[in-house]
Amino acid sequence: MLRSLLFVTGLIAAGISIAGDITSCSPDTVPLQVIGLTRQGPVTAASTFRAWKTPTPPSYFSALMADVRELIATRLANEKLCQGITENKERSLIQFVEWPFSTSQKKLTVPVLPPDTPSSGGCQITSPWLDMAFGRKPVPQIRAIVRWNVRQLLVDQAVLSGAKNVPSGVAMPLMDGDFEGFSRDYVKSEIDGEPAAKPVEERIPPDLLWLFRHSPQTMIFESFAGAVHGLRKMPKMGAEGHRELVLALINRCFDSNGETLHYDSILDVKDLIPLEEYKIDTLAD
Repeated sequence: MLRSLLFVTGLIAAGISIAGDITSCSPDTVPLQVIGLTRQGPVTAASTFRAWKTPTPPSYFSALMADVRELIATRLANEKLCQGITENKERSLIQFVEWPFSTSQKKLTVPVLPPDTPSSGGCQITSPWLDMAFGRKPVPQIRAIVRWNVRQLLVDQAVLSGAKNVPSGVAMPLMDGDFEGFSRDYVKSEIDGEPAAKPVEERIPPDLLWLFRHSPQTMIFESFAGAVHGLRKMPKMGAEGHRELVLALINRCFDSNGETLHYDSILDVKDLIPLEEYKIDTLAD
């Protein structure tokens, strides 16, 4: 419901004629690239895209890509920019990137917008969910990086729950082994009740603490099974809100005129989406 409402609102705001220019711009107008961040570095072959361990629902990425490409095509058609994009396809690109939840790489190489990407007569957005540069003149062009990042979902939920000292910007993957270590620390302190020198809030990152506290408090042998259950549920529960946020940011970019926009936290987008619908109350069901 929310996705449909935002999409329709964007069309109305843009003054789009359903019978007119909408069909004149194909979703294939802007080239597409799918990127997976693996232990070996970025992978751009869609055929290997699902090869690494990720809890992402198989259908989510295809739905996200379809919605993003349809919206961009619609907005370009409304401004009669499709031909200019088609004639200069090498200047435009939409990249969809799925981030790993954990990695062994101390420094992760990730796609970024080229530093010389112009946005004359358009806009430039930077955010944890979408980077986008759109230029209307002298030659129409659009570059975008759409990120799907499960840890970012956790960070957003921690912020919405009122957690303190949550880092802003793009949430980085955990180092391999850290999740298990933090899980054991939480179990000893919060489930087994063992005393500790420092409060749990000072020992466990706020996004993981949110995950642990909102997951079923269940154990299998010595493993915190509830945390694994909660982590597996996060993508399904957060996918709709993430898609609405990305579409709202794209509409915001098209509706601006030469602006440079920065969003560092989920609280910064409260004017774009209803945060109460983005918020997840529990992972224990």
